[in-house]
Order: sequence, then C-alpha cells, then structure tokens
Amino acid sequence: MSKYILLILLSIGNVYANNMETQLYNDINSYRVSHGLSKLVLNTNISNVAHTHSQQIASGVIPIGHSGFNTRIKLISKTMSYRGVSENVAYNTSDDPINTAIDGWLHSTHHYANIMGNYNITGIGIAQNKNGAYIFTQIFWLK
Repeated sequence: MSKYILLILLSIGNVYANNMETQLYNDINSYRVSHGLSKLVLNTNISNVAHTHSQQIASGVIPIGHSGFNTRIKLISKTMSYRGVSENVAYNTSDDPINTAIDGWLHSTHHYANIMGNYNITGIGIAQNKNGAYIFTQIFWLK
C-alpha cells in the first residue's frame, strides 16, 4: 500500500472518529440537559489527552481502564486549573458503539455519577483497535 493511500485511509478514520466523538458529546449533553443540568463545553486539549488514552488502549500499550489517570490530569492542568475531575472509559464491539457505551455508563453507578456530576468542561477521545473494537474515553472537568 502506498504512503499516499495509507494517509487517505488514516484521514478517513480520523474523520469518522471525530464524527463519533461529536455524536457522543452531543448525546451526553442532551442527556444532561434533559435532566436539568448544563451542557459541557468541549475542550480540544482535554480531547487530545482522552484520544491518546483511547489510542494507547487500542494499540495494546495499556489495558482497558484508568491507568495513568493522574498523569493525564497533571498534563491537562498545565494549561488549565480544575476543582474537580473524573473519567469514563468504555470498550465495545457493538454495531451501535456510541449508544452501547452510553448505555453502559448510564447503568453503572460510578460512570453515571460522572455524567451527572458538577462539571462544565469535557474532552472525548475514541479509537478503534485492530479487531474493530471501539475504545471511548471521556474526561469531565470542573474549572
């Protein structure tokens, strides 16, 4: 495969991931608003850190979970202060990966508390592993 074709495929994958991230962001905000909470503001810096975490899981560098959470927070806090922070991570191979991730989070006490928490900023990163599974990371931030 030529480098040019590979770059096009990577770009298409990035556009798809960005569209999924936008959908997840909109769906989480819709859920919050439907329960009387304010919308979260999407932050590029936080999203970049969330995406790196999802990509590391997808590539097998780290296992699914919250490994390195404190390191991610320290990295983000170099550019913005915080009063509260949390993180949701999900992994699935569903034909409807976004709704499956959100449904799982809403049926988990800890993840649900993060979605409904006192946060005003968020970042989202989605990656896909070689087997087609999607990895989601959403970081919640209170400035």
